[in-house]
Order: sequence, then C-alpha cells, then structure tokens
Amino acid sequence: MKNLLSDEQKNDPDYYKSMLEAERIAQEAITTRWVSDNESGSKLTRMIRPMSLITLLGLYLVLVIVDSTESLNFDVKEDYISLLEVLSLTAFGAYFAGRSYEKTKL
Repeated sequence: MKNLLSDEQKNDPDYYKSMLEAERIAQEAITTRWVSDNESGSKLTRMIRPMSLITLLGLYLVLVIVDSTESLNFDVKEDYISLLEVLSLTAFGAYFAGRSYEKTKL
C-alpha cells in the first residue's frame, strides 16, 4: 500500500490539529442535520433512523434463525452477509456514535 503521508507530515502537530478540526466540523454538520430532521413536522424524518435500525436488526435476527434451522435447506450467501455487516456497522455506528457526540455538545 502506498504511503500517502510524508515523514514530515506524520510528525507535524498542525496536521493532526487540522484533521481533528475537520472531524469536529463534520460531526457538527451531521448533528445540525439530525436536529433539523427532529424539529420538522414530519414523522417520517424523525423516525427514519430508528426504523432503519429496527429493520436491520430484524433482518439480521430472521436470517440467523432461518439459517440455523436445520429442517430448512436455507443458506445465506456470503455477499448478503457482508452487505448486511457493512449496512449495520454504518447505521448503528452513525446512530449511536452520532447520538453520543450530540449529547456531549448539547
């Protein structure tokens, strides 16, 4: 894998400060969007994230139960497992890490 940072950049504290500042700005932008969604009059915008999490968790549980039942000849393809893994990590990570970040800033 190609090294994208020079040795000078790796040792530069200003580089790391700017990276942290960029992350802080990105998190604040996400928080602003989520607050805006929660303050809107539409139930859909307020419920889309929790419902997405419930749907992903429900799908995961159904696949686990169906896949582990020996009387059913059902095998989950590896592509679907990796897709569900990425979606779940992204959704749960964004929701819970984002909510934790929001609560520390409010």
